[in-house]
Formats: sequence, structure tokens, C-alpha cells
Amino acid sequence: MINFFIPNKSGANPKHLIEVGLETLLSPNDNQPLFHDLAGPGPDNLSGQIVSWQDEGLAYRPDQQEWFEIPADRRRKLPKGRYWIGSLKGAKPTAVDFARNSMLPGQAEMLLGDGQYWKIPNCSLFPMQFSLGTDGETTKVPRPEFKRIFERTVWAMDLLETSIKNDQPIDEEPALDYCIEMLNLNYRVNREIVLWLNLLSPERLPQLMAHSTDTERITKIFEEVKKKGTP
Repeated sequence: MINFFIPNKSGANPKHLIEVGLETLLSPNDNQPLFHDLAGPGPDNLSGQIVSWQDEGLAYRPDQQEWFEIPADRRRKLPKGRYWIGSLKGAKPTAVDFARNSMLPGQAEMLLGDGQYWKIPNCSLFPMQFSLGTDGETTKVPRPEFKRIFERTVWAMDLLETSIKNDQPIDEEPALDYCIEMLNLNYRVNREIVLWLNLLSPERLPQLMAHSTDTERITKIFEEVKKKGTP
């Protein structure tokens, strides 16, 4: 069970999540968050509100919960303590705690650093629509709402292919950002939550990127490169 504490806020307003850097948890195709204004102090004796996607999590129970204060985000110039993450004492957060109401299909559930399996969306299964090609032919393209993320999977595929062919490691920071984007499609997570859960590691980045793009093609490229390098 996961909930969030936002200091010095009141009222059921999704903008509160946007203001503290939790905007990617919101989705028009997902359940909307629930808000509960605290009558007394919350974590660190601060006033504020509890936000959750689960009715049973919509409360502050310091004797039953553990609270983690989010550090500052220097990239986005957001301050320390802008929100807190709460979980039940002795209960490890699960992938289900973060799962969206509607999930994009994938070809794999991947074992991540928390010891649990997370469903990775795959670009070949994104919702498509028919379109007119440049030569008048019928083509299939991603629906408009998936165009940007589909373009991101093309970028990831190119990055993996270049890395394998040149026998060079991938650039970890943009690869990490990409993997977090993919997880966010099916789960209410952002960069801080993924890092807090210790989900990703350097060796998992290319694996997740492959699962979200074309695993067979990546494997074929790797085998071809390996074959060329064999005396």
C-alpha cells in the first residue's frame, strides 16, 4: 500500500501533484487520485494532505507507516521534502501498488531490482491506426497519443544497435530516463520512485530497452556481431 504526503496543501486538486513533480503519475486513462486533508500534523509534524489511489491508504498512521522524504531535484530545481512516500511498516512495496488501472500490452514481465516482475510495454503492440503512405499505399501508424512514445522506442532501438555494433556501453543517463518512461506507461512511478525502489541497474537498462522494442532483432544483431568477431 503506497500513499503520498504533500506538505502545506489542501483540497482535491491534481495540480498539487504537478507542483511537486508527480505529474507523470497522472493519466487521463487511469484512475484519478484521492485526497485527504489532515486535521493534525503529518510526517515531520508538517500540515498537509495525503494522496493515494487506494481508499485504504488514504490516512496518516505513523505507528503503522514508514515515510520517506524526497530529496531535492537539482535537474528540475525542486526542493527537498516537497512530497513524502509512505508505505506500511514491514511490508515491501509491490508492483501492484503502483499499477495503473489500464496497462499497455507487452511481450515480457521483467524481474527488476526489487525482486518482483514488472510488465514492460512493447512498441509492436501499441494501438495502431491505418494511414495513407507517401506512395498512396495503406500503412499502419501509432495512434496520435502514442506517437511520441513510439518515436522514443525508435530512438532506443537505434541506441542499442549502435552500442552493439560498436562494442560500446550505452550512455546510462538517457537510457535510464527512457526506461523510467517505459515503466511509467504501466505504473504510477517517476524517477525518484524508481530509484527509491532500486528497480534498475546498469545491466538491466539494455534488457528493458530490448523488451520495449524488438528483442529478436537485438538478439540477431548481437549474434551477427559476435560471429564477425569470431576467428
